[in-house]
Amino acid sequence: MAREIARLVYDTYKLCYADSETGSIFDPDKHKKYEAEYYYQAKTFDKMVDPERREISQKAYDDYVDSLRMIQQLEPLLPEHTGQKVPVPSDADAAEFKEKRKESVQRAQHERLLSDRRAAPLTFRFVQRLKKRVRKFNEEQISEAGRKIKDVTHLPSEVAAPAKSAVELALQGTLKAEMHEEGLGPGLRDATMKFLTAPADPDYTLGGLATHIVMIIIMINALYQQIVGIYQTEQGPWLEKWLGFVTLSQRQALLLIWMAKEAFIISVPLFYLLAWTLVSALGLLFSPLVAYHYFAHVEHNKLAKRKFQRGVSRDLLPAVSNLIGQVATLILQLSTTWRILNKVQQLIRKKTNRSAKDWMQTLTTMSNMMYGLGLLILIHDNQQDPTSMGLSLLSSLGMLMHALVTQSMQVEEICDCLKDINEHRLSKFEFALFVHKLQETMLDDDIQYNFVEHFYTGADVPLTPDVGELSVETREDVGEFVPEIPKALAEKFGADDDNSLLSTLKQKDE
Repeated sequence: MAREIARLVYDTYKLCYADSETGSIFDPDKHKKYEAEYYYQAKTFDKMVDPERREISQKAYDDYVDSLRMIQQLEPLLPEHTGQKVPVPSDADAAEFKEKRKESVQRAQHERLLSDRRAAPLTFRFVQRLKKRVRKFNEEQISEAGRKIKDVTHLPSEVAAPAKSAVELALQGTLKAEMHEEGLGPGLRDATMKFLTAPADPDYTLGGLATHIVMIIIMINALYQQIVGIYQTEQGPWLEKWLGFVTLSQRQALLLIWMAKEAFIISVPLFYLLAWTLVSALGLLFSPLVAYHYFAHVEHNKLAKRKFQRGVSRDLLPAVSNLIGQVATLILQLSTTWRILNKVQQLIRKKTNRSAKDWMQTLTTMSNMMYGLGLLILIHDNQQDPTSMGLSLLSSLGMLMHALVTQSMQVEEICDCLKDINEHRLSKFEFALFVHKLQETMLDDDIQYNFVEHFYTGADVPLTPDVGELSVETREDVGEFVPEIPKALAEKFGADDDNSLLSTLKQKDE
């Protein structure tokens, strides 16, 4: 929870690297992402500069940025880098300086428009070639479907496959000839083409602003209607016939549930306290049995001891911690006030673009619907007017359906792209562009292009993990990663010796 609140209170500090091998830093406020004349360091009129990179890394970066320019995929202009956000100096004429800022922004816009106009023919070719590859993929799918029908039904090919007109056959022959002559790559799915050719997603748009404001209004109205609904319920004892010791009225019980749902700053820490207290109590309760099992059956058996330690450190404790964290996250995301604060923070930071940051909103909307539905039933039972609560439920339902459809479309599109990657259909540039677009979709951050250095590094940067020796390596630390060979397999095929397996480890000084 502390991490989520930290993100809400301030923009989390992000350290970017220009070169992963040398560890040089990339500062988005002063290091350039692309070449431009009217492109300034954040809130100044100082020109952006290149970070320190190796030659091969710089070459990869320059080629990728030039490629983005060719297909009109450079990031949208940011106000802080066009001179728009430069503060007026104390010794400058305010009106004159504001005019200078206005002209700087206009020059940056003009420069970008000229760049996009020059790139129009190349952008057209890029999109059209991808579309032809989509047609190629569709033709492959139809041919494969016909072949499978023929194999299953044992029908002649002219029966299994639908007959094509002379025009269709001519178009198919023309398409194959074009693909052969133009050297097109493998076929692509339609979703991949749309994903790669989608315009660069700006962080802040009027549409995103309007959507956020509408959602905030709907959520505030939902909270208001819930409070009104609570005060329309009865004040007499409730749940007394099921729980005799409970003397709360409907109104008090519903208000208590509402506060637990919305006062996340109290309910989440309280849940952590109760959950870990319960875990500790269960640990103390079963500790005699665990101790008996350990000293009676585990301590003197090396194999059993290792399994026991691995089960506790790698399985049991992480599983319990993850479960508690998941439930705590659920409690946090059920809070409408938390979601409103997130929306307000996104407006303040001007990050209103669609991204995975909004996926948790479905939990908030569902919690409002469930709570509102319960109130609606109680209000109806008390012969009160349920119209306003019903309208609130309908608006929440609309938000939920919109969020689910948006998320499903995003996930399906990404999955189709991943299928094409799995089938090795993308070129080097297309794969880099996919990673770039995926970051735009999933992250609420300014996307950097420094990762493209990995596409140019050769054998000097091998495709191997970093497994260099550590200063301290003990048998106990590594032992939990050593899988056990079942006795039947060991007797039949043999087993290696633990001592030889772990003999190269550096031992901790006693």
